[in-house]
Amino acid sequence: MALDLTTFKPETVGQLFDGLVSEVSGILGTEWSSAEADVKTYLDNIAHAAFNTTAQLAAGRLTQDQAKMQFKLQELGLKQVLLYSQLLGAVAAQKVVNGVFAVIIAAVKNVTGIDINWITQEP
Repeated sequence: MALDLTTFKPETVGQLFDGLVSEVSGILGTEWSSAEADVKTYLDNIAHAAFNTTAQLAAGRLTQDQAKMQFKLQELGLKQVLLYSQLLGAVAAQKVVNGVFAVIIAAVKNVTGIDINWITQEP
């Protein structure tokens, strides 16, 4: 079942992780089974980092600029791991990064009301 990003509002890290797994497994299709174990490890890390950043943003402990920097670092870290681990080709890795951040952007907006779509844009 496809993840509905208009209503996706994770209340726990586990729910965010499950959403990321759902999105990425759909993106990778048949490649998912060969990359699943390793990719899930990276998705778990990004789910924790993104959930914590979202919680801090929602609580006012981070400004939008600070959150942007944290999300951008998370994006770059995920991209580096996927590309240099050679788990996926460059095109598949970029599709995964795009999918992961589509989920995170939707989750942040649905949880905080703040549209962070700007994190995927270059400075």
